[in-house]
Amino acid sequence: MIIEPMQLNKKIFLLLFLTFISTIGFAQLVINEFSCSNRSDYADNYGENRDWIELYNNTNAAIDLTGYYLSDKLSNPTKWQIPSGSIAAYGYVLAICDNRNEISGGLMHTNFKLTQTNFEDVVLTNPNSVIIDSYTIVKLTQGNHSTGRLTDAGATWGYFSNPTPLLANTGGYNDYATKPTFNLGPGFYASTQTVSLSSPDAGITIRYTTDGQAVTSASTIYTNPININSTSIVRARCFSSDPLIFASLTETNTYFINESHTIPVISLGGNFDALFGDFDFEIPSSYEYFDQNNVYQFEQFGDMRGHGNDSWAFDQKGIRFYTRDEYGIDDKIDYQLFPNRTRTEFDVVIMKAAGSDNFPASTASAAHLRDGFIQSLAQEDELHVDTRTYRSIAIYINGEYWGIYELRERVDSDYTDYYYGQKEENVDMLEYWGGLTIRYGTDAAWNDLYNYMMANDLSVDANYQYVITQLDPLSFIDYFILNTFFVNQDWLNWNTAWWRGTQGAGVRWKYTLWDLDATNGLCYVDFTGTGGCGDETETVCNAMDYFPNDPDIPHTDMYAALLQNQTFFELYINRYADLLNSTLSCERTTEHMNQMESVMLPEMPQHVARWGGSVADWQTNIQGIR
Repeated sequence: MIIEPMQLNKKIFLLLFLTFISTIGFAQLVINEFSCSNRSDYADNYGENRDWIELYNNTNAAIDLTGYYLSDKLSNPTKWQIPSGSIAAYGYVLAICDNRNEISGGLMHTNFKLTQTNFEDVVLTNPNSVIIDSYTIVKLTQGNHSTGRLTDAGATWGYFSNPTPLLANTGGYNDYATKPTFNLGPGFYASTQTVSLSSPDAGITIRYTTDGQAVTSASTIYTNPININSTSIVRARCFSSDPLIFASLTETNTYFINESHTIPVISLGGNFDALFGDFDFEIPSSYEYFDQNNVYQFEQFGDMRGHGNDSWAFDQKGIRFYTRDEYGIDDKIDYQLFPNRTRTEFDVVIMKAAGSDNFPASTASAAHLRDGFIQSLAQEDELHVDTRTYRSIAIYINGEYWGIYELRERVDSDYTDYYYGQKEENVDMLEYWGGLTIRYGTDAAWNDLYNYMMANDLSVDANYQYVITQLDPLSFIDYFILNTFFVNQDWLNWNTAWWRGTQGAGVRWKYTLWDLDATNGLCYVDFTGTGGCGDETETVCNAMDYFPNDPDIPHTDMYAALLQNQTFFELYINRYADLLNSTLSCERTTEHMNQMESVMLPEMPQHVARWGGSVADWQTNIQGIR
């Protein structure tokens, strides 16, 4: 086919015209600003701080948004369709990225979340499935910052330390400064070290702290190498002389001088004075992990909050660490924290100071291991309960030794997803701690099961067979055996958790071991009211009769009903006998206790030097458990 010059000109004109129309369409409705770092800056109609996307209408007429799409993936641009709504002339609307999939309170709530550390996309697509605007995340924003056009609908993008949701974009930055470089890596050193700091950027002032506190524009200016003659946590940050370059992220390195440990070490840095003064408070904190050979493995940043309840009164306090994608470091810990587990991704970890078994702050019989002892025993011997995986660690806070802790895996939706393939939206997880908490999902199916068991004779095998399609009988049995065998005086109405999954073939209701501090003769409390520290046989028997006819604490009612069924009765008796000859035998429990003691023993002199007591007293208390 031969194209005449006039035809060619017409085709070029048509192409230019379509390009012009496309550009006009692009300029009408745009992604104007978004935040993946909303820690506390903007609260939605649920009072929550979630990621958000702002759209802007750059015309003098309202635009009907019905049928448009938002997405976090260019490969799937029609991920969430806007069901209804409009945007006023030169106006703004917000989409909250929280998986709610609704419109409420004047806000759109998408069916996806944003994860900036995965370098996701922010995508706007028209009702004809044509992408009209998009932005691929290339630089991570700091806490409470946003990414946006430096002016509304403008071509140049930047970053805002004071985001402007539903307002005109002003006061943005072109870029962030580069993090400083340390000449010496974090780790264990036998003598004083000298640390030099540098930056590849021009016009930079480096500021630093050596006490774990956040680096601000008022922190010490780096001028000469820093001498480290005792264990210290050095945090540094770059500040640019260019007013359009925001300060860098903070680099953190801990230097242990003349220290040695035989268990993993975690170094934390932040305003822990504020945290330890308020249990419900959260503080930003650095998190460095060194393995049992004292070798540095990784650095993280997130939020710390208190962990525990009664034990919070002790000087050595339990803490919980949450990784936060919002801080622009990572959304998870990528490391195999527990050698006996294959899991390598964690967004939350617990660092428990042995809870109410804390040595020496608790009672005279405290051994600093009761809960970890039972849970790790149950896990190693593969009992049918979920457990908080246990590992002994040492913790330093702002460069100061803080004693022996227990690193613990948390049973949450990430746990159920990894081990069972059950995501949060497919999980019903219930907890009883002085009152019922619905952690995920709903309690409707649980109440239906309880009501069925109370209304139907379970000695009739057909009724029992239905029950065990909903409830894992071995999980129920193992949970009761463990708590009664070790004489737990703080359960049922406290520290009780159970869950089910509905994804695919699903997971029947099963139990999770929570705090088992009040066991093995630690008689600081009898919250369950099962007989205190008197006759342990009476204590175990009384537990079977407590909390009748209470659907929120239904477990003993269900236990009594199940025992009416001969199949269950035989399963229970045989299971107890098997465990008494294996996991719960004197030989096995003593072997496990000895192993835990051998791991902790080299660390105890330093622990008692920090918190008091003596190694001899601690070993006497362990012998009491034996």
